[in-house]
Amino acid sequence: MLATPAVAVDTVPDPSWDGDGVAVATGFSSGNAAVSDPLGDLYRTGTGKLVMISRPSDYDGVLMWRLNADGSTDTSFGGGDGVTEPDWLGGNFYPTSSLRRSDGQIAIAGRANGHSGVCLLPVAGTAFNGSFGDDNGCATHTFLEFTEGLDYESYSDLVNLPGNALLAVGHYNDDQILITTTAVTLSGMDDVGAPLIGFGVDGHVALEWEGLLTLRPHVTRVRGGQVVVLFGGIRYVPEFTQDLYAVRINIADGSIDTSYGDNGLARVHFDGVGGGDARVAVRDAQMLSDGSVVAALQLADEGELDWIGVAKLDPAGQADPSFGNIGGRVWFRFDELFQYQVVGGMTVDEQGRMLITVTIGDDPDWLNGSELAMARLLADGRFDRRFGESGRWRMELDRAGPGSKDIAVSARYENGRLLLGAVSDGQVGDLIAELEPTILGFESTLFRDRFEAPLLQPEP
Repeated sequence: MLATPAVAVDTVPDPSWDGDGVAVATGFSSGNAAVSDPLGDLYRTGTGKLVMISRPSDYDGVLMWRLNADGSTDTSFGGGDGVTEPDWLGGNFYPTSSLRRSDGQIAIAGRANGHSGVCLLPVAGTAFNGSFGDDNGCATHTFLEFTEGLDYESYSDLVNLPGNALLAVGHYNDDQILITTTAVTLSGMDDVGAPLIGFGVDGHVALEWEGLLTLRPHVTRVRGGQVVVLFGGIRYVPEFTQDLYAVRINIADGSIDTSYGDNGLARVHFDGVGGGDARVAVRDAQMLSDGSVVAALQLADEGELDWIGVAKLDPAGQADPSFGNIGGRVWFRFDELFQYQVVGGMTVDEQGRMLITVTIGDDPDWLNGSELAMARLLADGRFDRRFGESGRWRMELDRAGPGSKDIAVSARYENGRLLLGAVSDGQVGDLIAELEPTILGFESTLFRDRFEAPLLQPEP
């Protein structure tokens, strides 16, 4: 029999990753956009390259950074520095999330010229794919006729459908006189960005519920011809509540599965957080192999303190009583001294363990600096105490001295390695510190005996 190696934590720096465990796209600022709405998605290409999709100096546009398998800069990409900022000829594009299609191209969701849009970016190129959509490489969709200054619409998440098709989810706010109408929006599009035949009306669906204000939604992968869309929602009557909601959608036609939740709409209320009811926003969501769903949540209690929350819904859309210790819910804080603890995203492994990325600070704009943090929960909602310190890990890179900003965005499991995508302060020059795309590498014990199990990533 082979000797069983000692189990180590997954938060030990990997010295083989770019030489010291930290790879940085030096000199490419992520700007103020990364503070309020960070983006840093990680993808592995078929040839072993690693791609990070981030923001350039502000909201407008996309920054694409490509590395070799060991974390070193891919000098064959961009101008020899591994980085490019592809332009969209159609105008302003504000990315919110991205997804790697099965053909290797990266689809990016967000706002395009003020409306909902999805753009396609080949991982081997530096320009938007002009054959996608009807707008210079983007599929742009209008749900609103803008009449008020507060009207707003944007896609916020994507999921792969069979045949390189995509489903984009988002939301809109239609600010009318004395009333604001909101809706969750869904758009099915084929491999070239054209409306998906049979899905909704001309490929689009808008979901409205009387008295419910919808917030930014996230979508799970496809299972059994369905996806689950999760979002925070606000009701004002009979009393103010901001809860977690979910709907299950049939991808064949965009209809709601009325057997899910309560007549098609599931609801989970977070009470007891900080001694009262919590306001809920969804940061990420994944569907497990049995059809249940876990969601990473941003919570705020009545004292305006931030909490990290997780909820699990069973395949019928009910809170799973076997998860957590209070009706399918878990919430926690990393440090009582830091008020602002913001969830970046979540990765789920084949065992149902959830890795949640978090940014910690004492100021909403991170003016006094911030820290990177991660927490890993077991499939039943308990902390995985083999990870970090009792299931949690936190650190400050301190690349720009005291008060530096480190913002955790995304994580990726690989065979023997855990990668954390972040943006972090660069070196101070002329009294200016810039947030640069950064990837930390850790030696991981998630996969053993060199067998890599499939991950629960979005796929048809």
